[in-house]
Amino acid sequence: ATASPAWKAGDPLSHEALRQITVKTDVAGRPFADALDRIAADTDTKITLIAGPVIDTRRSVGVTTTGLPLGKALRSLCNEAAGEEALYEIEIGDTEIRLRFRPRTGATGSPQQIQPPAGPDDAGITRGIRPDIPGFEE
Repeated sequence: ATASPAWKAGDPLSHEALRQITVKTDVAGRPFADALDRIAADTDTKITLIAGPVIDTRRSVGVTTTGLPLGKALRSLCNEAAGEEALYEIEIGDTEIRLRFRPRTGATGSPQQIQPPAGPDDAGITRGIRPDIPGFEE
C-alpha cells in the first residue's frame, strides 16, 4: 500500500476527497479569506468564498489546520468565521469547493420580538378554550 492519498490534483472533488486531502499549512492568525487562499494553494484545490457582507473575511482565524483533512479544516474555519451571525454550506463541485455564507435569520433577535405584546392576563387563553376558531383544528 502506498502512503500517498488516492486523490490527485485535477481529480474530481468529492466528500471522500475532502477526507483524503490533508492540509499541511497552518493558517492560525491569518485573515479568513487569506487562510482559504493558502489552504487552496496547499491542497491544489479551488476554494470559492461566497459571503458578501455576512461575515468579516478579514477577521483572523484561530483554528490550527495542519494535519487536518481538508473537509474538517474547512468546517472548523467556517464554524469560526460564521460565529453566531451566519450559517454556511460547503458545496463540493467537480472542480471547486464553494463556501456559501448566509445570515442566520432571527438568531440574534431576542424571543421578545417574536411574541405578541403582553396583554391582559387572559389574552392568551382565548384560543385554548375556543376550538371553533378557524385554523385552530389540526
